[in-house]
Amino acid sequence: PCYSAHMSIRGSYINGEFVEVRGEKLTSHNPARNGALVFETAVNAGAASDAVDAASRAYPKWAGLSLDERWAVLIRGRAAI
Repeated sequence: PCYSAHMSIRGSYINGEFVEVRGEKLTSHNPARNGALVFETAVNAGAASDAVDAASRAYPKWAGLSLDERWAVLIRGRAAI
């Protein structure tokens, strides 16, 4: 089966929201599945810089969370996708 059949294209997740992908397309295929599409995405330097800036701003709050609080965040994220 093709992995992408279970996913929808939402873009890059930056600063708490999905933003349209920008830049040169990167496509990954699974050779064990006759080249089935695994994912396709794109990013450019500006989007990467935006992501790094957002992560830098979020880090102090994340670092202040306990292990249980971090785990709860990850579980909510998993449930959202």
